[in-house]
Amino acid sequence: MFNKERILECGESLVGFREDNNEIYEELSGPSAPGPLQVSNSGIYINDLPGVSFELIAAMLPKDTTAEAYLTAVYESELLNLVNQFINRSKQNYQSKELLARQNIISGVASMKNKVTQNERFVGYWFRPHTSNYMKTQIIQLGMQATEEQGVLKIFLYETSQLEPLKEFEFAITKKYSLIWEEVTDWILAYENRTGGTGQEYLIGYYENMIDNEQEWMLQGQALYMEFDCGCSGSPKELWDKYLGILPIEINKENLNWDETTETFNIPQVDNLRDFVTSQTYGLQAKINVICDITDVLCQNIGIFARALQHAIACRILYDAYGTNRINSISDSQKERVKQFAVKYDGILNGYTTPAPDSIRIKGLIDTLTVDFSALDKYCLPCKQGITIGNLTR
Repeated sequence: MFNKERILECGESLVGFREDNNEIYEELSGPSAPGPLQVSNSGIYINDLPGVSFELIAAMLPKDTTAEAYLTAVYESELLNLVNQFINRSKQNYQSKELLARQNIISGVASMKNKVTQNERFVGYWFRPHTSNYMKTQIIQLGMQATEEQGVLKIFLYETSQLEPLKEFEFAITKKYSLIWEEVTDWILAYENRTGGTGQEYLIGYYENMIDNEQEWMLQGQALYMEFDCGCSGSPKELWDKYLGILPIEINKENLNWDETTETFNIPQVDNLRDFVTSQTYGLQAKINVICDITDVLCQNIGIFARALQHAIACRILYDAYGTNRINSISDSQKERVKQFAVKYDGILNGYTTPAPDSIRIKGLIDTLTVDFSALDKYCLPCKQGITIGNLTR
């Protein structure tokens, strides 16, 4: 797994377009400085490759599309595609799949007789990711089982280095006494957080109704409880426990942190969360993925992609130009020349096989990309391989 936004951020201006008197180059400028497409941090420029010119780009631009919009889209698409190809080809060097996929944090459903008596608390779970800079936990679904239907029950995600909630989810309880599931996105729990701290922990839960501060998004009915862990063989805890700790919690009213300005709760104020651990759940369930995120390793090595990215963008522009119907100002022979350049750069990028009878495989730029995966920890490096250098081979 990798974070696309981070890759686009650290890969910005990895390659660029060399200065040209063409008006399209001027369109790429920023308000008061060179635009990202006019800068090359690697010193490699796309239009240094013969056949790639602003005149060609101007002739083939789709209607109502600016050069900046077209070239930015091409740049981002080809960068992500290149990184994705790298990951697919080097996945034997690290655990590329989920360590856990769609794993329930508890098993079973609560008895309809097991009704929680409300007591104006915050109830839910305490998540503690194990030490790992590359392992991430994704909350992918939330479940709730309660006695009454409710249009909106707010479920909060807190992180212990941040005062305000990271996420709020409006959960609709549509059936009485039934376990209801809803999908959530971008609920990521990590030992190290770029916008937070390192070693932080997380709280996920909801607020019971309060007499002197009643909010319609607090739980109105009664949750149905069950034991968190049966302690038996094959329990969900046996599967997720080696990647993170999860414990049910109930935090009393005296430790809650109402914000009059935002009219919501900031993270509860407690000295030791372990003092609020309980053995039962409060109707709330979750499904998780545990994955290895190699974004940081890729960003640390982003420079290796420069030459390949130069050729990938050139190929895309040339193939787009060859396939468009907008170029009427060049001859058939010139258009064939565009195709020849595209095929040439495609071969340099992806490799090719010489004609028979030799049929020798010639490696392309993409085949020789190398990244050092030794920084990955024990969760994400297969034990049988240990410290490995990731190398693309076919």
